[in-house]
Amino acid sequence: GGVLAVTTWDTQNFFMHRMFFETAAELDADARERRAEACARPMARSDGLKAMWHDLGLTGITLGRLSISMTFTSFDDLWIPMDGADGPYAQYLANLDARHKAKLHERLRAVYLNGSPDGSRTYEAAAWAIKGTVM
Repeated sequence: GGVLAVTTWDTQNFFMHRMFFETAAELDADARERRAEACARPMARSDGLKAMWHDLGLTGITLGRLSISMTFTSFDDLWIPMDGADGPYAQYLANLDARHKAKLHERLRAVYLNGSPDGSRTYEAAAWAIKGTVM
């Protein structure tokens, strides 16, 4: 009779996440594999979550979507946490040599700027929320 509930980023539609991995995939074959792992994993898709909850034998399954706005004051505000110590961006960046990392930095900066001056940008970030009852 207990409830199992989980939230997980909707990485297929998480613009910042896609922007990073799509840009990296343009420059690096290894990033294409990481893009698939990071953006298309079953636990980040509504159909994958529903299938897992059904496979677990849960009942009364409900799925919802939560959204937040993420505002960055500049490209550096976006980049600095990506180049940190944790998460999928940092894990990918840690394996790049300095030249390749600089190339990705500049290409991602160009995507962020999109022909406009550096400054504030707001992106939507969405997550799936699913719950079901344990029988």
